[in-house]
Amino acid sequence: MNISPTDVSSPTKIDIGCGLNKRQGFIGIDKSSDVNADYVLDIEREKLPFDDSSVDEIYCGHLVEHLHNLVPFMNECYRVLKDCGTITILAPYYTSIQATQDPTHVRFISENTFRYFTNEYVGDSRTFDYGINCLFEIVKIDYGYINIWAHSWLPERVRHWARRHLYNVAVDITIILRAVKN
Repeated sequence: MNISPTDVSSPTKIDIGCGLNKRQGFIGIDKSSDVNADYVLDIEREKLPFDDSSVDEIYCGHLVEHLHNLVPFMNECYRVLKDCGTITILAPYYTSIQATQDPTHVRFISENTFRYFTNEYVGDSRTFDYGINCLFEIVKIDYGYINIWAHSWLPERVRHWARRHLYNVAVDITIILRAVKN
């Protein structure tokens, strides 16, 4: 059953690429009709079925590493997000085996992947007209560690070094971005 944007009570939360595991309380969007999605659409070819500035929260679990062009995706998420609305992105960390083993992955995701859409870089990128029409701020970056690296007794400087220099220390990365519209 599809839900029209006008039928959704606030806050509006969407799960893009929900697959079979749509998050509770979220509107599911996926390109496959064989999953638990409220909307079936290909995010790389179609716009989200929501009005501008109408969505409070977006969740994308293991989706962005499959997208061929990240700029239109980020622009579209920004379009539908309210000011201060958030997007949570979960992806395999670029040094993990999960990032390299799936042949459908088209990009690696690190701490720096989404900095391009922040104040740090957005001014320079607009100078070169890369089509970036969004502005986010990074709220939080977190990692899913494996084995011994998950222990809290390890100092963050040790984990930081290990993530950057050793293979398969962090399995995934979670990045939370906030839309800046005002």
